[in-house]
Amino acid sequence: MLRHPWYLLLFSALIVGCGSKDEIEIQTGFSMNLARPVNSWPERQNLTPAQKNIFDTYGSPEFLHLWWVADGMLQTADQVRRILRSREINEIKNSWVYPQKNLEVIFDGPENYREIPIGDELHVLVQIGDPESMRVNTSYKEGLEEWWTYYSRGETIIFRDGKLFDKRRDFAPMGAYLRH
Repeated sequence: MLRHPWYLLLFSALIVGCGSKDEIEIQTGFSMNLARPVNSWPERQNLTPAQKNIFDTYGSPEFLHLWWVADGMLQTADQVRRILRSREINEIKNSWVYPQKNLEVIFDGPENYREIPIGDELHVLVQIGDPESMRVNTSYKEGLEEWWTYYSRGETIIFRDGKLFDKRRDFAPMGAYLRH
């Protein structure tokens, strides 16, 4: 459940499209990049025309992808903490994620949105949460290679240019490895 209850209060007030009574749940032990709408989220009067259109078409999303940085790149818990300490955040951009439909909806303004298939990284994130460690393989020169390590699962997942490249089980799972 929520390790730091202040996250819930902070984020519910900052999420674009949420009003004062809308609630989201961030399970910090699972992901700092995804939030789950709870109860009767969202209150319709708080939605933009684009969000109303998507809500009427698909219903409430299973997840909100929180965009801590402008390009929506996933951030570790430590990176999120640094972001929160380093600058004042007035609102957090988010996209709506519908895993069963393999769909992410990105809102580009009150009237505009894009529907895109869920990428491999977001697909893994939805399934098993944030990795305990993320690093870029600088020796790979043909593009971006990221290594996501899940010590608690004994697994490393490798992405090349955002596409799933390999899954490795090179070590024994460490159980309740601390993600915080």
